[in-house]
Amino acid sequence: MNLRTRTPVAAAVAIGVGLLVLLSLLIPDLADLRNRILNWAILLAALALLLGLINLFTVHFEKVRNKEKPLYSLVLLVAMLVTFGITLWEGSQGATPTWIFNNIQLPVETSLMAVLAISLTLAAARLFQQRSDLM
Repeated sequence: MNLRTRTPVAAAVAIGVGLLVLLSLLIPDLADLRNRILNWAILLAALALLLGLINLFTVHFEKVRNKEKPLYSLVLLVAMLVTFGITLWEGSQGATPTWIFNNIQLPVETSLMAVLAISLTLAAARLFQQRSDLM
């Protein structure tokens, strides 16, 4: 299937499902359908996360094996495996995984969002500087 024909169909399905979920908040009889859709979305997000982690692991494992900047890749692999092992051992609500999330992941994500906001603001300012009129 061509990408040009598949993209509008995927967008239409996503918009339709989103509107259905929003409509189910107003109509109580659709609550079961909403819960089913949200459970599928959670499952698909978890599978996407797992595939992303597997891809990240294989890419950096190959970098370590081929000795292309192996230090950073090795640090990432060790940190990933240690965090994954601790989370499997204690569960996702354990004290150590919660500490890792609150003191490492959350500040890094916050910093990246701040950098993204600044970059988008600068890009918008440059765009407005280059345009001679608003149209």
